[in-house]
Amino acid sequence: MPDSSPSVTIIIATTAEAKRDNDIRQAISSIRSASKNPVTILVYVNGNRYSPALCSWLKEEAGVDYFYSEVGSFPLALYEAKKLVKTAYFGFLDDDDELLPGSIDKRLEVFEQEPGIDAAIGNGVRNINGKEIVTQKSIEECRKDPLRSLLRNNGNWLASCAGLFKTSSFDNEFFADYAPYSEWTYTAYRIANLKKVGFTEYKTYRINYTDNSLSAGLEYIQGQYNCASKVLKLKLPRDVKKALKNKAINFAHDVAHRALIEKQFWCALKFHLISLSSFSGFRNYAMFSRYFLSKDTLRQ
Repeated sequence: MPDSSPSVTIIIATTAEAKRDNDIRQAISSIRSASKNPVTILVYVNGNRYSPALCSWLKEEAGVDYFYSEVGSFPLALYEAKKLVKTAYFGFLDDDDELLPGSIDKRLEVFEQEPGIDAAIGNGVRNINGKEIVTQKSIEECRKDPLRSLLRNNGNWLASCAGLFKTSSFDNEFFADYAPYSEWTYTAYRIANLKKVGFTEYKTYRINYTDNSLSAGLEYIQGQYNCASKVLKLKLPRDVKKALKNKAINFAHDVAHRALIEKQFWCALKFHLISLSSFSGFRNYAMFSRYFLSKDTLRQ
């Protein structure tokens, strides 16, 4: 028999704009299909762009706990919503993504099999313009070494909706510390470094990408560099720090390249100099200096 008292809360932080109406309804429906037991659905609306009709529906919908803040900040909404969790476990879901059928129960099984863990992470798929790609090709590699597996290309196993967290293991301040544009990558490093993590191969979520969400502008790329720099301030094993420093150098070059494309000369020069600050960076990117000496670049 299913339990009548929810043990899991799934948080949806959203602006609740009219254009998100169908997405939010689909996200809520997917949560209900993710467990045979009742789940608390906590919708935290933030900002002033909300649709009154959609908010009215959310307030009246059975099984949905509705909260609102006039401050339009997604990270702050997640932080404030976490404070409201009263169940033993919690997770997050972006308003345009989905949990797959049975996925909450599959992650609860990981907690049952490994009672000492703080978070259970599922595999998932990324839906890119109708084509689905599995997020992690080797969950076993993640399981063996959660921290070092993050260093691989596309190694971040903590998509926004991948984790189910034990509430008692994460105080309210944990999610107050984040890296803009790379929130979940930074959180994954902190969890891998500070907590015990379990994994399941089971596909637990679908992240829906569009052409716009795939675009990597200057702010996003600089956010990756800032994230690597922020992670380097953590207490990490020496080999992990060395690998992260190399990643930061590579990100600095990516910022410099993108900044030149966007005609941000001084930003490009700053990050190019950063990319030259290690032996490997100088070896790989010294030749890029020629782009700063061209007449077109110097006119910027």
